Amino acid sequence: MDVVAVLGERLYHAAGSECHRKLSEEAGERLMTITAAMAHEVGMEPCGICMRGYEEKR
Repeated sequence: MDVVAVLGERLYHAAGSECHRKLSEEAGERLMTITAAMAHEVGMEPCGICMRGYEEKR
C-alpha cells in the first residue's frame, strides 16, 4: 500500500485521504510517496485519523 509522508515527520498518511490533500497544499516538495512497509522500516507511525478510515474501507 502506498502512503504519503512529509520529510522529517514521524507520521504517514493514507494516499488520497483528506490529510493527503491538506499536506499537498502545505508541504509542497517535502511530501513523498512511499510504501507502508518502508514507513514502518524507518520507524514512522500511521496517522490515527486517515489510516483508521482507510482500514475500515478494506
